[in-house]
Amino acid sequence: MATLLYRLGHFAARRRWAVLVVWLALLLGMGAAAVAFSGTMTSSFSIPGTQAQAALDQLGEKIPGVGDATGRIVFAAPDGKTLAEPAYQQAIANVVAQAKELPGVTNVIDPATARTISPDGRVAFATASFAGQITEIPEATQAKLATIADEYQVEGLRIELGGGAVPQAPARRPIARRSHGHPALPSRTFRLPPPVGGVGRMDGAADRHGRCGRGLLRHDDVVVLDPGHPGAGRA
Repeated sequence: MATLLYRLGHFAARRRWAVLVVWLALLLGMGAAAVAFSGTMTSSFSIPGTQAQAALDQLGEKIPGVGDATGRIVFAAPDGKTLAEPAYQQAIANVVAQAKELPGVTNVIDPATARTISPDGRVAFATASFAGQITEIPEATQAKLATIADEYQVEGLRIELGGGAVPQAPARRPIARRSHGHPALPSRTFRLPPPVGGVGRMDGAADRHGRCGRGLLRHDDVVVLDPGHPGAGRA
């Protein structure tokens, strides 16, 4: 083996220009092949032939949009106030109306229609539906949703985003984050009636900056705002 390697190295040294040309030709050939035969990149995902995929395809045919991604827009009034106040009602209406116009958003159900308002009137959430899977939501749309939420945080109103409404952070680093210097929401639990059209559940949600906070939102019948749990990060 040592003799073979010696001869190979000796040959490469004596014929260095020929060896260099051969290597360059190989690299150029592999690059051209990669460009010619590479497929189109896509963020969608499906497994044809499986029962789960067949069920999703049937649902998509019978009920368009049923398998699309969803996100949450959570509204919280400060202590001593409720979301029924005119300024907050106008802010919620503006957020819902502007969110509906964003690319990739198919619908936004406001809290009053979905009946997702806490009994004390301080917390509610709207549900946004997006075309396609969660990986297909335009990042520009998620960024614009964050801008809209910031714009309408009037008179102490807090607006947080979750689910498909925010860029998805790596699951191995679940942390929470306060936004723009606002104090963290107080830890409170509110009972909500189930949403119209069925019940769902979300044990955790991300804020609009893509950070996850355990117990931020439970969508079937409870809303929990508790971004100050031990895993939360600093602003």
